[in-house]
Amino acid sequence: MRVAVVRREFRPHGGAERVAARVVAELRKAGIEVSVIAHRWEGLPPGVEVRRVPLPPVPKPIRLLLFALLAPRVARAAGGLVHSFDRILAQDVYRAGEGVHREWLVRRRRHLPRHETLLDTARPLHRVLLALDRRVFEGGARVLVANSRQVAGEIRRHYRPSAPIELIRTGVDLEAFHPERRRALRPAARQRFGLGDETAFLFMGSGFRRKGLGPLLVALTGLRGAFRLLVAGAGRVGPYRRLAAALGVEDRVSFLGLLDDPLPAYAAADAFVLPSLYDPAASTCLEAMAVGLPVVTTGANGSAELLDSGRSGWVVEDPTDFQRLAVCLATLLNPERREAMGERARRAVEAYPWSRHMEEVLALYRRLG
Repeated sequence: MRVAVVRREFRPHGGAERVAARVVAELRKAGIEVSVIAHRWEGLPPGVEVRRVPLPPVPKPIRLLLFALLAPRVARAAGGLVHSFDRILAQDVYRAGEGVHREWLVRRRRHLPRHETLLDTARPLHRVLLALDRRVFEGGARVLVANSRQVAGEIRRHYRPSAPIELIRTGVDLEAFHPERRRALRPAARQRFGLGDETAFLFMGSGFRRKGLGPLLVALTGLRGAFRLLVAGAGRVGPYRRLAAALGVEDRVSFLGLLDDPLPAYAAADAFVLPSLYDPAASTCLEAMAVGLPVVTTGANGSAELLDSGRSGWVVEDPTDFQRLAVCLATLLNPERREAMGERARRAVEAYPWSRHMEEVLALYRRLG
């Protein structure tokens, strides 16, 4: 069997990029011939065949369109099944890891100021993504893969899918992200991030607006006791530093930047918080659960489907309800409660190792021939 795996950029950072790179590595372990179809790449396993899709230095909407047009041709030349992790015009399998763009626009209008969203559908980037979604969901793939029930429902709600939708949840490395590893790394990690005995909440994700950092900072004003928020990921830090200062919580927030290895941050933390405005299924939530952290997220995150709210974490239905978010965070200031919740979180995610993910992917390949 031969498979062409498509992603415009393969990088060690970013949830979708890390998932695509892991699938490439697992396919090679299974003895499958793999070609990577990409414009840029780094951190791929040694010996992987890479076929470059050349793109000129043009604005992002045009780059996306060109990649969508050119990548299928390069993939066909490589031979075999085409498994795409990006929106392109034709593929055998499309993994909707970035969700449904129309749903994100709906949520933007619901939760963000009107002046920010008024011209959304006129902006070139949004128009391109909407057009590519329609193409992929209504004729561009033989099978659509959703990483959560949420995404599967969004595809059906906004489009008339021409292909079957398969639910294949993202795998998590249960050995790399293990409670014992977290415990072993914890003393050094807490020292590295300047933590004492206070409760450490971890927020990790790039794109701070969509991931809900603003409402989280507001929620901190409702907490009493010793705590610190660690913020990891890429994004415009300045506006959030100013917001934290305006709210009077700047001394409770540490911005860590983009981390090459997320494990020390998980090890230092006592709980994980990701109050996303929209997230198809955040891999960071799965990793946090795997190391034994209770997770607080929202009903707009597909990973919430694995949480038992009140037992393995908390699911806040409205991403902008900072008062409810503060109440949930306050319960996690109790060490015994968060320890019990973290143990339940680990048990819940143990059902989704990478081996299960790959078994389901390979079974799908076999059905497609």
